Amino acid sequence: MNFCSRKIFIIYVLNFLLFVLLFQNIISLEKEDEDFILPDEYDLREEYKDCKSLRDIRDQYSCGGCWAFAAAEVISDRICIKSKGKEQPIISENELITCCNFCFNETSLKKGCGGGDDYRAYLYWIYFGLPTEECKPFHRYDTKEKYIAGNLKCLPRCENGNFKPTKYYGSNIGYIFKMGNEETDINIIKRDEKKIMNEIYEHGSVSASFKTYGNDFDEFFIKNGNEIYGSTPENELKKKYGNNKGHAIKIIGWGSYKGMKYWLCANSWGKDWDNNGFFKFKRGENYLGIESEVIFGYLDSNAIFRSKESMVVYEDNFFNFQNFKEDFM
Repeated sequence: MNFCSRKIFIIYVLNFLLFVLLFQNIISLEKEDEDFILPDEYDLREEYKDCKSLRDIRDQYSCGGCWAFAAAEVISDRICIKSKGKEQPIISENELITCCNFCFNETSLKKGCGGGDDYRAYLYWIYFGLPTEECKPFHRYDTKEKYIAGNLKCLPRCENGNFKPTKYYGSNIGYIFKMGNEETDINIIKRDEKKIMNEIYEHGSVSASFKTYGNDFDEFFIKNGNEIYGSTPENELKKKYGNNKGHAIKIIGWGSYKGMKYWLCANSWGKDWDNNGFFKFKRGENYLGIESEVIFGYLDSNAIFRSKESMVVYEDNFFNFQNFKEDFM
C-alpha cells in the first residue's frame, strides 16, 4: 500500500470511529431526563469563577480557524470544570490548525486557516492529545495572507526551547443535532434547546456554528453591546447578501433580554469587539442553524488511546497516566 493509499485508509478508519463515537453519545443523550428544571439564566463564568479560560477571549486574526479556536476553548473550560479548578490549561488551537490534517477544508499553505470541522478537532483530541498554548504559539498572518511568524508547520516538538508540555486527552464526543423540518417540527427545536442547556449546566461550555451572510454579523458584533443577534429573518439576509458562510463560537450560558431568549456566547475575534468579546445570540428558534450542530467532549478515566504523558481524570481528581496502575490498581 503506497503512502497516499495508506493515508486515505487512515482517514476512512478515523471517520468510522468518529461515527461510532457520535452514535453512542446520541443514544445516551436521548435517554436524559427531559423534566429536569433549569434556571432561567445561567453563566458558567459565575458558576465557576476560578476557571480563567471561561473569561479568556482569543483572537484568530485573519485566520479562518474559528473551528479550532472554539474546540480548544471548550476543551480548556471542561478540563478546568472537571478538575474543579485544579487544572487550568489553555489548550493549543495552533496544534489543531497545523497538525489535524483530516480536519482541514484545504491542504494548502493555509491549512486549518482555510476552514475545518470542529467535531474532527475533538476526535483529534481523543486520539492524539492536545498540548497547552505555550507549546506552539498561534502563527497569525496579515491581510495579504503572508505569515508574520512563518509558515504554519506541524512540528514534532515545541518551538520554544526544551519546553515539554502536558498533553491532555479526551475520552468521548457528544453531539446534539437538529432533525426534521425546522419550519414545522417545533417540538424537536425546543427539545434540542433544552438538551443544549442541560449539557452546559451539567458539564460546561459547548461549541456551535451558524450561518453568516455578508458582513451582517460583523457589523452587529462591532457596535451592538448587550443587544441580541437575531432580529433579521434569514430569508432577508440571504436575499441581501446571497450565499452564506459559517462561523464557530463557544456557548457558555443563556438568559433573556427585552423578552427575547438568548445564548451567551464567546467569540474569537479579540476583546476589543462588542462586550469584551462576548455576545448574545437568539435562542430557541435555531436561528441561522445555531442549534443544528452542537459539539463537545468528555473527560473520564476510561479512554483507550492515551500516552504516558497524558492527564486523566478519575473521581474528580487528575493523575498522570504514567502512574495509572499505581494510582488506581
